[in-house]
Amino acid sequence: MSLNSPQMRRDGGLPGSTSTSFFNQASQVQNTGTMNIRVENNSNVHSSQTSGKNPKELLLSHCALDALVDSNERFDPPKCAPHTRDAIQTDIVDWANILILSGLVMWLTGSAGSGKSAIAQTIAERFIREGIPCAGFFFSRISGSSTRVDGDRLLPTIIYQLTLLIPEYKAAVMKKLNKDPAMFQRSRGSQMSALFTKPLQQFSLRRIFRELRGGRPTPLVIIIDGLDECRNPQVQCDLLRVIADAATSIRRRPVRFLIASRPEAHLTRTFDQHRNFREGGLRRINLDDDQDAAVAILTFLRQEICKIHEEHPLRNHLDPSWPSQEILDFIVSKSSPQFILASTIMSYVASPKHRPTERLSAIVEILNQPTASVTDKPLQRMDMLYTFIFDGIEEEHRELVEAILGILHLASLEEYQLPLITSEFLEKTLCLEPGEVYLRLEPLASVIQLPESPITPIKSLHASLFDFLLSSARSKDLALDLNHAHAGLLGRKLLQDPEETLQESIVIPPSPIIRMALEGLVNKISSNRSNISCGY
Repeated sequence: MSLNSPQMRRDGGLPGSTSTSFFNQASQVQNTGTMNIRVENNSNVHSSQTSGKNPKELLLSHCALDALVDSNERFDPPKCAPHTRDAIQTDIVDWANILILSGLVMWLTGSAGSGKSAIAQTIAERFIREGIPCAGFFFSRISGSSTRVDGDRLLPTIIYQLTLLIPEYKAAVMKKLNKDPAMFQRSRGSQMSALFTKPLQQFSLRRIFRELRGGRPTPLVIIIDGLDECRNPQVQCDLLRVIADAATSIRRRPVRFLIASRPEAHLTRTFDQHRNFREGGLRRINLDDDQDAAVAILTFLRQEICKIHEEHPLRNHLDPSWPSQEILDFIVSKSSPQFILASTIMSYVASPKHRPTERLSAIVEILNQPTASVTDKPLQRMDMLYTFIFDGIEEEHRELVEAILGILHLASLEEYQLPLITSEFLEKTLCLEPGEVYLRLEPLASVIQLPESPITPIKSLHASLFDFLLSSARSKDLALDLNHAHAGLLGRKLLQDPEETLQESIVIPPSPIIRMALEGLVNKISSNRSNISCGY
């Protein structure tokens, strides 16, 4: 076994080499270094075993049940604070309920942190509460779930939800799957046509939905959040094209599609260029243009400040007039239209282990720093806030925190096939004492969901955190060096399967601490069998 230390790409990939992977991978891989990287299949076919399953089992096996609006995996998802985003919510509800023939698809877009997911979740819950037939899929690349980034799971998951809503539709879908068990090996367009469009054309949906709502006319609304977080941009565009074609085919049916995503160039191009979107089939809401964002953020800030006055351990020591309206207006001016900035600020200020007054003063000082350009101000302010929060990590623990965050990021990549990341998993992987992960990540509690239970998954609170950490231009000295994460996973692999691992060439970082630990581990396991050589 040879230990080497080459350069590594920030996103987790390695330069090409001929070494063997220490991860067990699925078939169809490309060797690109010490990691086997799964090759995305651009033929838009989802492959899996189908034999021996009845139609219902077959359908469920292709679903992402953790992407549902009320899935347990998505416990406590982001939602609009009371009395915020009311105008946008009304616009969406009115669009869905006015059963006209145009605008069957709505694109809710906006930059990172503008509140798209919160609006999508709030609308979905409102529709369910009001008895409006609704199906949803919430993509997420930070959830740790491989199915929530898999575009091939979208259509089966939507179809499954519709079978629960419409008995006649369920019978038609089950009949089709019974006749063609290989349906999910077909293209997404074929799946949409056979299992969505054609079955819905067989029934009077208006009659069915009126019965569901006691005689009131109602639409069927399909909500797709975070399409840009589907792992393959080509799949994202193909899904849009499939939806555009389906919406046109059933334009006389009361069906609506609400799609939320960042305005990525390839998605914008697809929306702009597809004929069915161009010809009156698309409504757009851009949250970056929301004139009411500042009012909504101020409302949110006031609600969060009230919670601090009512619930914080130091609430009896807070001046009732804290903070001043001037401070709140200042935060609004720096945050709008990025809700994520205001949300992160309040999460930081509300820490029960610190004085809210001191924390808010520190935030105001950070936000008072000048930014380089007008166009980049929202992003730069978010970067300054992230940098300030990470400065709370003690220098002696930064390498460990970097390894932990690196593993959290790698867990979001399908090729690593890691389980949901818990404190227990991290402590075993990195040979830490119980409770160590909680102690080291506690300074990041405003940006990391850090449960007290060692078996509850740890998650980033927003995808923009890893956007920041993986961009050395933005995060500078805080940029993640994923070598530390790979080294930690190597140690785990050595302990689990030493015989196989010792036959491999392993890449480790040029870190004296990690290198010393790994060399000691290798020597302990392999005695005189290993050849330890420095590659830097």
